[in-house]
Amino acid sequence: MPPPPITIAFGSCHRLSAANGAANRLAEESILRKIVELSPSAFLWLGDAIYKEGLGSETNSGTFDAPFNAMSLFKPYADLVSEVDGRIYGTWDDHDYGRNDAGRKLNNRTERLNAYLDFMNEPKDSVRRKRKGLYSSYVLDPNVKIIFLDTRYHRDDHYVPSVGGIKKLPLSPLIAAFSRLMVKLLGQGSNYEGEVLGEEQWEWLEDELEESKKAGPERVNVIVSSIQVLTTNPLVESWGHFPKEKRRLLELIGGKSENRVLLLSGDVHHAEFSKVGDILEVTSSGLTHSCSSPFYGFVCDIMLRSFPEHRHNNFYHVKENFGLLKFENGQVDVQIYGEDGSVVGETRLGGRAVDRSSIDWDENVPHLLDGRCSKNFMCCFGALVLLLFLALKLVLVLVGRSKKKKRMKKKND
Repeated sequence: MPPPPITIAFGSCHRLSAANGAANRLAEESILRKIVELSPSAFLWLGDAIYKEGLGSETNSGTFDAPFNAMSLFKPYADLVSEVDGRIYGTWDDHDYGRNDAGRKLNNRTERLNAYLDFMNEPKDSVRRKRKGLYSSYVLDPNVKIIFLDTRYHRDDHYVPSVGGIKKLPLSPLIAAFSRLMVKLLGQGSNYEGEVLGEEQWEWLEDELEESKKAGPERVNVIVSSIQVLTTNPLVESWGHFPKEKRRLLELIGGKSENRVLLLSGDVHHAEFSKVGDILEVTSSGLTHSCSSPFYGFVCDIMLRSFPEHRHNNFYHVKENFGLLKFENGQVDVQIYGEDGSVVGETRLGGRAVDRSSIDWDENVPHLLDGRCSKNFMCCFGALVLLLFLALKLVLVLVGRSKKKKRMKKKND
């Protein structure tokens, strides 16, 4: 009798708000309840399990614990933890790390790391607490290995440092996205040597892939990167903004891994399938909000249609979502579920690894645009619309602040 299938749910970007009873409404409608209904074997956080901005200047580790404790007490999440019998694994992205677009320059990284590991119920003597970063691996089955990367703890600034974490700057995340687009529009940063993982993590990843190689070709390596790897979209944070590191990652997968590889990523507030050769990337984001939610949400679809080169089966989904992996009889099926619990996209990982040793990653992997956007009408139109919205919103915010100051001054007089 064949063994039962292994099903692993995954997701990212969960904002828990307690304002005006929103937490109660969120509990009743939570997409986490749809995950519980599927009875997965485990759940993987791909990043942004909580949003904790505003804590960047605090030094008390108890403060860092507070938003994680609130999430742990959130009933739909507690039910999910119970359903998978505590088999919750994960890595962080910028928001549960502590600040939008943050990297190695964020303060109190050790305290933040320990707060996250407490959230994961990691034992106090765990080797993860001795590492500089949240990278880790778990063998959930002899043929299934989950490898979590930490793309924040050691990551350098972008070619143009992001302003996305400056809270006093109106629309700072949009300005950061636009700056990333402009860098690529102007053909800059293609030789940038900024780091993502740090040398210690690179050496660890090599060892993990070597261990899987020894386990045999049936082993599937599920590699979790909180930011996208294969995307050609320059507006979002991705490995593409760190070309030296992206090339190294793909060469390592090609040279060291004789196993099938599945990449999982979050961060971008939409779901998507990407593929290069036999390497499939599945993006699932977000659980409580999506790129179509804000007032500029219609630009999201324009943006995604403007950068399709990396996309597999032309699939993307701009509403709330989560994913499910099913391992059965050597096959790996992938499904993306919408907020109502229905399947909105599905694909399958190839049945065997191909020979990647001769792949020229510079020639065969689609890159961020590097100046090619000028030939793409939709891209330029989307960029122009985004710029106009940024300018209009910035003016409205500044005018509003000016009026508020005048009212305060008049009241005080």
